[in-house]
Amino acid sequence: EDLIDWFQPYQYLCHSSFKTIHLCITMTSSTLLTIVLSIAFMAAASAQTDCVDRTGKWRIAGKTNDWCKWARKYGPIEVDYRCTEKQIVDDCPVTCGAPCAVTPAPSEATDMPTASTPAPTVSAPPAGGRDDPHLWTWAGEMYDYHGQCDLIYTTCPKFDHNKGLHVHLRTEFVEPMKWSTIASIAVQIGEDVLEVQNNGAYYLNGAAFADLTDSNLAGHELTQAIDKSSTRDYYSIDLTDNMSIDIKVRTSEKRDSLSFAINGIHEHRAAGGTALSDCVGLTSTWEHPAGSRFLVGRSGNTYAPHEAADFGPEWQVDFSKNDPDLFKQKMGRQLPKKQCDESPLQSKDRRHLKKLTEADGGANARQAEEACAHLRGNELFDSCYFDVLVTGDVTFAEEPWYTGEEF
Repeated sequence: EDLIDWFQPYQYLCHSSFKTIHLCITMTSSTLLTIVLSIAFMAAASAQTDCVDRTGKWRIAGKTNDWCKWARKYGPIEVDYRCTEKQIVDDCPVTCGAPCAVTPAPSEATDMPTASTPAPTVSAPPAGGRDDPHLWTWAGEMYDYHGQCDLIYTTCPKFDHNKGLHVHLRTEFVEPMKWSTIASIAVQIGEDVLEVQNNGAYYLNGAAFADLTDSNLAGHELTQAIDKSSTRDYYSIDLTDNMSIDIKVRTSEKRDSLSFAINGIHEHRAAGGTALSDCVGLTSTWEHPAGSRFLVGRSGNTYAPHEAADFGPEWQVDFSKNDPDLFKQKMGRQLPKKQCDESPLQSKDRRHLKKLTEADGGANARQAEEACAHLRGNELFDSCYFDVLVTGDVTFAEEPWYTGEEF
């Protein structure tokens, strides 16, 4: 049943050196599916397919970009293939001859895998997070995590001559669907802490609505701006070398939202900068491991984006590991007291999401597709579709990050 849910209604191709086998997965019998796939695998094997995965099993592949985008998000797929020629996997070049090298396991729990992913281009999205929540790594790779708890977005102990930079997120469920949203962000440099909430409230070193004129975090300039409608607040924290943490809050009668970006990081990297090279967290590591498993947990384990339900809790704030306590309101959503609450929308059992897609004869799914139609062909389409599907709110498709508005 899981395989049927996974493939339907897509048509995938099994590429080989001599023939192309079309698989139209429309049946509801897992037995029949197994037979069809087995036939496909045997046919592909006899035709000497170009790539097999690291386990030696034949890989089902489709139009390369479409298949890999889907598989990276919803899995399972590995990209450490044995190949006879250069392959393109989700727009990332993977060149193989002999079996591809696999990222070695960490020698200790706190070690991070060897980095080997090519540096992101300056045009890649900045690290950051948006609303419900879509998160970006240091290299500009996007994934979603829908748990409810306090999380370490990134921690950089050596930043600015060991003053340290710590960015924590507080995520909360929105009832009744239990989709998650970024309710608060807290940024600490040295001993100074700025907390911004999605309802417009903010704290500087614990003082609510403090005067931010000529303020700073351990010498790093902090600025605030409010638009004329008083519905949007902007905060910017200067880091170094034209990098900044920029926070935007948007309040309305319907819902409040918070987004943030760490801008200038790709230019800093391209110029050889290393100010954030020790950072780890939901951002993953400054240098990503190779392949699709580029999310590095606190344990040193690596995850693909579709495994975010396992990756996210690795970076839950843990007081037993001396993580700082940054939020003003104490809600007990940290380890060791309480683990992250899991959202049914990101459960490994995807039947809950399937029910949403099929509800009202597929009306919700069609509504989401229509609302996000302006993003077809864009990597943000899936995120927009998910937002509208689970909330039933088509105005999500009008959020600034979906309409091309600059942060």
